[in-house]
Amino acid sequence: MRVTENMRFLNTTYNLGNIKKKHEAVIEKLSSQKNINRLSDNPIGMTRLLDLRKTKTSLDQIKGNINHAKGFLSISETKLTAVSDLLIRAQELAIGQATGIATQESRAIAAKELQEIISELLTQANATFNDKYIFAGSKNSAPPFSLADPLPSISAVTAGSMNHFNGTVSAQGSFSGTANKTFVLQVTAGGALADAEYKISADGGLTWGGTQTGLAGPVNLGEGIELIFTAGNVNAAPNDTFILQAKAGGYYHGNKADLSVNLGRDITLSYNISGVEALGGQMPGGVDIFQVLIAFRDSLINNDTSAIQAAITGLNSGQNHILQAIATVGAKMNRLDLATDQVEALGLEIAKLTSEIEDANLEDLISRFTTSESALKASYQVAARVGNISLLDFLR
Repeated sequence: MRVTENMRFLNTTYNLGNIKKKHEAVIEKLSSQKNINRLSDNPIGMTRLLDLRKTKTSLDQIKGNINHAKGFLSISETKLTAVSDLLIRAQELAIGQATGIATQESRAIAAKELQEIISELLTQANATFNDKYIFAGSKNSAPPFSLADPLPSISAVTAGSMNHFNGTVSAQGSFSGTANKTFVLQVTAGGALADAEYKISADGGLTWGGTQTGLAGPVNLGEGIELIFTAGNVNAAPNDTFILQAKAGGYYHGNKADLSVNLGRDITLSYNISGVEALGGQMPGGVDIFQVLIAFRDSLINNDTSAIQAAITGLNSGQNHILQAIATVGAKMNRLDLATDQVEALGLEIAKLTSEIEDANLEDLISRFTTSESALKASYQVAARVGNISLLDFLR
């Protein structure tokens, strides 16, 4: 086979291009200090790398969730500790004014101090974190505690903004529950009031009861509350929703809903403590600390020795209640610390695996760079000599 000058030129150019391409690839890796700069460098390695980056993103989100929950719990612990200090001072006042040597004047002075304690307790109980009230449960956009209106009450019925039904809905009865609740009635099958089907939730839509039929008569929500529907000119339709807030007796206006943080796949942790748990009043065996303090204040104003002595028991119970709440916060914080350690350990392992796939071995690259540079220089020299060969070189 005859090798022409053109074939020799093309072969030399091809080989030179390959050597130059490999040299440039080494330079790129040296510059980025990465083994993989594009998918074509290592398709399998890049796939693993993308999976690891996705996992790292999830871990970063979990770490952010944990830090938020820790901040929330830290503020909660600080406020509960402040409440405990207030109760200690109230106990000192009760013990001092329960004796026979206390006078009406000393008790009047103590009542004024106790009123300041109650006001400060209200401030601590309505504390916020990132503009959310920490002891309000999921109703955390409004202050959970108020010294006004301690009697049970029900709100007006609120219709969903996308409802079709244009009749009226009102509530009647007296709420007999021991905890604040959000009742929701949702239509599941529309039609005339007598034929419409619906379901009821007593926890704001988290869980639902079974399907029921008929809105023509009083609809029993439970715990003493009924809804009365009056037909309009548009029938009820599926997903029409009606909401009613029911407040139990006491000074708490929040709810008992948990705020949860995601710690991993199918792993969550409730990181809040509601005002019900923190300050009692709506829990079995719980002590309404506001009620205890207000009763104690009134007994001081009325110079009622027996009532002052009785307040000591209530204050002791309230203090125990607060200490239990602080212990609960501490237990939640400990679990978050453990979760933090696990996330950080997993993050280090992912960083190690990522480095093994992605990071370049500089010593190896420098060696390869030196070799490829020498090969490239030699190739240029050979190419230059081939380009200068003529017929005269073969006639010598």
